[in-house]
Amino acid sequence: EWMARHASQLEDASGLLCQLRAAQERMARRTSQLGRWIRKALSLARRAASYGA
Repeated sequence: EWMARHASQLEDASGLLCQLRAAQERMARRTSQLGRWIRKALSLARRAASYGA
């Protein structure tokens, strides 16, 4: 009984860890995409500024 309850808790915990890791990876991907987008926007803005000058 005790082992069974413990095992299910362990499974819940490992499932949570899995979800956390997946969420972290999604966040990291989104952040890197955002970084690329920002760099692209900055270079465009710089180019526009140099044209305006």
